[in-house]
Amino acid sequence: MSRPSLRTAVDAMCKSCIYDPGSGNGAWREQVAGCSSSNCALHAVRPLPVKATKPAVERQSVAVAVIGAAGQGQADIVTKTARNDDATDERRAA
Repeated sequence: MSRPSLRTAVDAMCKSCIYDPGSGNGAWREQVAGCSSSNCALHAVRPLPVKATKPAVERQSVAVAVIGAAGQGQADIVTKTARNDDATDERRAA
């Protein structure tokens, strides 16, 4: 039997502690995100809802549109932001 990952163990502990499927207060991650037990040792690493992200193609098209409307200094900032978003997606996929 393989050993569960630390992330899996933390997720399971938080879910078993606070999640109430009959409460109607959202999915288990939403309920865990609303946990107010700051004296819990796992509070800082509790699972949070996954943010919806735009596909890389959409981010690039938005960056191009902004670049066309902005000055050169502004365009550099937008391009760097788009590259950072792509790098973040790559780290999450790994």
